[in-house]
Amino acid sequence: MEMRDYIQRFKGNGSTPEALVGVLRNIFSGVSLAVEANEKHTNARIFAALDEAARKFDEFFHSVDGRFGDGKKIHPDAFRRYLASRAPEIYGAWTQHRQEQPVGQ
Repeated sequence: MEMRDYIQRFKGNGSTPEALVGVLRNIFSGVSLAVEANEKHTNARIFAALDEAARKFDEFFHSVDGRFGDGKKIHPDAFRRYLASRAPEIYGAWTQHRQEQPVGQ
């Protein structure tokens, strides 16, 4: 899905917390599709898909100025929080992997 599609869906659904959850679900489902498309479900491929999803969310966050339609702030770590609530084991492994990466990686 293209960034403009995420933004249009978010705004089209009222720029509400519920609309944000829809965006998060779509971004997370993109991770699942990317992992399923690969024959080998290695940690490196899963982590790369999660890194890409986090970048997508960051881009989305900045595109909507980090705010809901009513002006309240969206938490900048909303994707990470969503992942932690939906897949805590994967989130834990991903965050550990990210901490082990050399600076600049």
